Amino acid sequence: MIENLTLSEDVLIQFIRSGRPLVLFLGQDLGATSEPSHSVLERLRKRKALSSPGGWRSVIVAGLSNSDLEWLTERFERTVPSEQLQGAFALPWSAVFTSSIDPSIVKRLESRGRQPEAVSSSEHYPRAPRSTARPPVQYLFGRASDIGDGSRPPRTLNELT
Repeated sequence: MIENLTLSEDVLIQFIRSGRPLVLFLGQDLGATSEPSHSVLERLRKRKALSSPGGWRSVIVAGLSNSDLEWLTERFERTVPSEQLQGAFALPWSAVFTSSIDPSIVKRLESRGRQPEAVSSSEHYPRAPRSTARPPVQYLFGRASDIGDGSRPPRTLNELT
């Protein structure tokens, strides 16, 4: 064993060495900075002039336009991930599930021949359900860059529910 590792790091290394499938779960605050005013969410709230505090749900309740989704796509692509997040993306994940609408997750997972596959519609199935070479990235709420009704993120509270 490598010295000075936490139990979770040790378990992760054991899984990688044994070839077991690893699944990554990413939340909506993926890539959030220690300075909340710099987050994509807070910048969107400022753009939409939302004064009451709240998360992504409050933005959806206020309504998202196609212009907002285009703006979000651009902001997500400009966001620089932390070193820790880059390190996590470099691990050999077999699948990724995320509630984030950040379309750049797929690009950030590409490395050393790995070609992740975005799955943002219930009508689409990944070619390889568990593959470290072609890990599916399951977008549970769609991606900001998707425009099709079945794959775009919810723009209103009715679409969310």
